[in-house]
Amino acid sequence: MHETHFPESTALHSAAYDDDTQELTVRLRTNRTYVYRDVEGWVYDALVSADSAGRYYNQHIKDHYPFAEIVAFHRAPTLPRPFGRMLPPRRPLHPSRSGRARRQSSRRARRG
Repeated sequence: MHETHFPESTALHSAAYDDDTQELTVRLRTNRTYVYRDVEGWVYDALVSADSAGRYYNQHIKDHYPFAEIVAFHRAPTLPRPFGRMLPPRRPLHPSRSGRARRQSSRRARRG
């Protein structure tokens, strides 16, 4: 398996190619990862040697090969909340600052 990182690219983070399965794995800067199938080895070589890896990816790989997105499921650790604990009460809004009060005052101002 061959792997290349693209430190100067604003679109691609890295790419890896497996000769045996002909799969190209591309990780974008947005942390999305795609696996492209049935990709010839010369496509990976051209991606690595291109002046702009992002441009080459968009023009020659993306939407040209069957792909699947690798979705990592991360669950944030949660701390147990004590039983019966409620959220703090919301601060009441002063009646003169509500939308209804402003609409009524503007109607009064228009009437004269």
